[in-house]
Amino acid sequence: METEALGMRYISIPIDGLVPSQEQVDDFTQKVIDASKDMLLVYAPSSALLGTMWAAYRINLGAPVEFAINQGKKMGMGPNQEATLRNRLRNK
Repeated sequence: METEALGMRYISIPIDGLVPSQEQVDDFTQKVIDASKDMLLVYAPSSALLGTMWAAYRINLGAPVEFAINQGKKMGMGPNQEATLRNRLRNK
């Protein structure tokens, strides 16, 4: 309620572990697009999860994979999360 009182949207996507599923990434992507006219604060319990979600989101939007991965790494994505994302892309 505090977030919404400040004029921001509150979105919750519970994730177990450090790598969101493709469905969770798709959900996040759509919710960020839907909120594009509002202020948005993205929170995750770890920088690794935040970086991984951000990289996957950027890839969903069509960003070059290396660019998105580098953004995710700067935000805290670790080698295991990077490997999972790359494997997911190879298996599409």
